[in-house]
Amino acid sequence: MVVTTHFIDNGLKLQNRILSSTVSDWGAVCSLEGTSLVWLKINVDGAVDTVSGAAAVGGVFRSSTGEWYFGFAHSIGFCSSLNVELWAILDGLRHAWRMGLFRIIIEMDCLEAVRCIEKGTAIPICNVLLIVISGMVQRDWGVLFEHVPRRVNEVADGLAR
Repeated sequence: MVVTTHFIDNGLKLQNRILSSTVSDWGAVCSLEGTSLVWLKINVDGAVDTVSGAAAVGGVFRSSTGEWYFGFAHSIGFCSSLNVELWAILDGLRHAWRMGLFRIIIEMDCLEAVRCIEKGTAIPICNVLLIVISGMVQRDWGVLFEHVPRRVNEVADGLAR
């Protein structure tokens, strides 16, 4: 599988790279192509119930061997589908920072959210979230964003629902 990876460079300016990512080479991805730095993968997702409009987020932290490290899920009230995806990203960042995990790869299946982070702009209701995400990303740590197919993000999706 090929995923687009977005490397943070000075705030929200991003570079695109393509990595081949399969379960068999996940260790190489976690160590960023042979460096000695260990990166933890976080899958995040948001969901909005089409009937009630209630929104929730979920995420899972996994080790380089794919083992469960930490998970989270909670309701956030009512919002748009893009807004809930950004909330999921923010929650993943906050949990990682609190746990002292300073090299993280955030995977999500919402390309629109990745593009909003790239550009630093979104619909007005999401701009506050982007400002907070930008502030988190600019801290002294390594954060990568990857857009992945929905099937790769099934666990986070299940937690969000």
